[in-house]
Amino acid sequence: MEFEFQDESLHQMRATINVTPLIDVLLVLLVIFMMVTPLLTKAMSSDLPQRVESTPSRSGHDQLVLSMTADGSYLLNQERLTLGQLSSRLREVLSARGGRRLVFVNAADSLPYGSVVQLMDLCRSAGAGHVGLVLEPLRPPGHNE
Repeated sequence: MEFEFQDESLHQMRATINVTPLIDVLLVLLVIFMMVTPLLTKAMSSDLPQRVESTPSRSGHDQLVLSMTADGSYLLNQERLTLGQLSSRLREVLSARGGRRLVFVNAADSLPYGSVVQLMDLCRSAGAGHVGLVLEPLRPPGHNE
C-alpha cells in the first residue's frame, strides 16, 4: 500500500511507541498481584505435639549435684570430699547410676571461671554424660517459694 503526500515534509514519518498504555497495564497488574499475594498464604502448616500426661518430676534425692563453695571445699550431694577423693567417688557414683550420667555443678558466684571449668572437666573425665550448671541457689526438697 502506498501513500501519496502532497507536502514533501510529510514524507518523513517517525515510528514511535506510545508507552503510556503499557505503563497503565503494568500498574494494573502490579495492583492485582499485590492484592492476591496475601490471599495465597492463608495458613502456615504446623505439626504440634500431642498432649502427654507427664509423670511427677523426680525428687531431689535422685539428682547428682557437685558443689564447690567459696572456700574451695567440694560437696557431692552434701558429702564433703577433698579434690583427691572427688574423682574416685564421682566415678563410683556414676558407674552405680547406670544410664543416668547427668551431673549438676553448683559453684559459688565468687569463684573464678577457670575453677568452675576444671570442675566440669573433672565430671566429664569421671564419666558424666552431661554436665549442667545450677544458676539459682538450691532449695531443700519440698521448699517452694
